[in-house]
Amino acid sequence: MSLDEETSETPKIKRFGPAGITCPEGMWVQEAAVRLAHKEHGEHWRQQPAEEAIQNLIQALILTPELEVFSINSHKGTKSPVDRDFLRSRSAVDYFKKGFKPFSSDFYVSDTDGYFFFVDREQFENFLADRPIVDPLEIQQSGDIPPSYIPPYMEFMLKAVTALGLSQEQRTGKSVIVDWLKENWPKDLDGKSDRMVDSMATMLRSPEHKKGGNTSWKE
Repeated sequence: MSLDEETSETPKIKRFGPAGITCPEGMWVQEAAVRLAHKEHGEHWRQQPAEEAIQNLIQALILTPELEVFSINSHKGTKSPVDRDFLRSRSAVDYFKKGFKPFSSDFYVSDTDGYFFFVDREQFENFLADRPIVDPLEIQQSGDIPPSYIPPYMEFMLKAVTALGLSQEQRTGKSVIVDWLKENWPKDLDGKSDRMVDSMATMLRSPEHKKGGNTSWKE
C-alpha cells in the first residue's frame, strides 16, 4: 500500500484527519507522515509505502523529543500525552498507520473509535520548515524557572552575593569579597584554598568593575 492510497491530496493542497474528530491544534499522524514524505521525496512522495512513511515519522518523533505527540479520545474528546516508550514499540507502527488505537475494554470495539494520534501542528510545521520547534521567547522565559539543583560552590557564592549586596551598580573590591569568602567558608565544603577563593572572588565581580573607574579600586 502506498501513500496515495491513504489520500489523493498532496499535503500542500489540503489538510486531512479522522472523520468526526476535531483538533485544530493537532496534525493527524497520517497527515504528518504524508507531509514528511513530501518534504523528503518531493513530488515522488506517493511512491513511498505507507508503512515506511509511518516508520520515518516515528523515527523523527523519537529523535526530536521536543515534538509533542498526543491522543484524542474519540468518545470524550480528552487529550492525553503519548508515552515516548510507546513510539519504540512495533505496535506504534501498526496503530500510527491506522491513525488511532481502537478501544479494547470499552462497551464495544469498532474500527472508528479509540485514541486518535496527533502531533502539535505548529511544532511539526516548524520542524518541516527547519525552523525552531520551540518559540525562542518560551526558551527565554523558561530560563526564569529556578533550577532544581544548585551545586554547593554556587550556593556558597550566591550567599556571598546576598551578604555583600553585590550588584551591577555597586563596585566592590576583590579583597572585600576574598575576606568574606575566607571567613564564611562552610566547614562541610571541601576544596578551600587561596586559589579557589581567588577564583570565586573573580567570578563574583562584574567584568566592568575590573577595568577603569577610580584607581583606588584597582588590585
